[in-house]
Amino acid sequence: MTIELDALHFWRVGGDLADLPTHAAHVGRIQLCDVKPGIAPADEPSEALSDRALPGAGIADLVGFPRPLPRTAIIGIEVPQAGIPGPMAARCALTATRNILKTIGENA
Repeated sequence: MTIELDALHFWRVGGDLADLPTHAAHVGRIQLCDVKPGIAPADEPSEALSDRALPGAGIADLVGFPRPLPRTAIIGIEVPQAGIPGPMAARCALTATRNILKTIGENA
């Protein structure tokens, strides 16, 4: 059985990076986005659906997050942002994710 590990949900439920190696063998996909500070619990569903932060623009440790996970895991980007046209949002998300991956590679 493989699971998809979503960065937003991992941090919003109080995930601890120290726990990831224990479950790493079950992770087949990683969903990257960042976590905006100060989101009230009542606003979390809206954040998940339409207001995620670009990788590197929030408070999540996205460099440490994928480090203990399998290198074969598929990395997806999920950063819906209301009001930003799709092509522009895709370019911004891709650039932000490449910067995170570059940082991970430099710190490996």
